[in-house]
Amino acid sequence: MRITATIPTSGWSDFLVETRFKGHVIGDMHGVSSILEVALNIVDERGGTLVTLGDYIDRGPDSLGVIDMRIEAGKRLDPIGFAGKHDRFLWRSIQDRRPAKYWLENGDWMLMRELGGSLSVETLGAERAAFLYGLIDDHRAGDLVFSPRRDSDLDRQFRRCPSSRRRDGRGHGCAR
Repeated sequence: MRITATIPTSGWSDFLVETRFKGHVIGDMHGVSSILEVALNIVDERGGTLVTLGDYIDRGPDSLGVIDMRIEAGKRLDPIGFAGKHDRFLWRSIQDRRPAKYWLENGDWMLMRELGGSLSVETLGAERAAFLYGLIDDHRAGDLVFSPRRDSDLDRQFRRCPSSRRRDGRGHGCAR
């Protein structure tokens, strides 16, 4: 099976890229475990690698269920898991020992309700905390590079391009 991706170029015209990566990519589950369940069923049926782009938590009613389901999937599959901004908000809030303002503004109350209003590694659970802490920023899979965070190492390398070679004024799209 080949995946064809449309990638915008500097003039917002598109070109097609074929890749040998065989997998399924899902992101922004936001506490809705049925989304991850559908993705896992597809991986079970079709095979390939599961790539989860993060934002496992917040907004939906079952953030802990999404995390637990993803942990269990990791025991039988070899998924690639990234941290989304909501997952990072949670981790920062645990480190600061209080829900951070930026997290409160982005839907944390659903997870806080699941945790009984108390935010700590203990209330989250050691296995869930280890999972969230172990999420990655960048990954190369065959001829694809996954870098969902704008401030990741790969994104910084891509943007570290001499101004004479930039395709736009912000440093994105380093031309060869």
